[in-house]
Amino acid sequence: MSDAHKDDSLGVFASTLHAEIIEDRDVLSRLAQGLATRSSATKGTGAWLSEKIARLKLADQGATAIGTFEALEFLVLGIRGKRALWQALDVVARADS
Repeated sequence: MSDAHKDDSLGVFASTLHAEIIEDRDVLSRLAQGLATRSSATKGTGAWLSEKIARLKLADQGATAIGTFEALEFLVLGIRGKRALWQALDVVARADS
């Protein structure tokens, strides 16, 4: 989305959000390492494959209005999920340092 909308506010938003997602992923990775958890190769492969399929689906529609709408819907779902995750981690942190 940031590439398709480089010259407008949607592209700026997408670029900023992407940077925030990378930061959150790094924080979660460090938290998981601190808990001595292992990364599941199956989950990682599934996530990678899902991302590629979603990108192909959205790229197939290009920068059309419906493609942008669908991409924004995915972002809303992701942002809500991210928010719920941080809220859950906040609750857990109160009980377990």
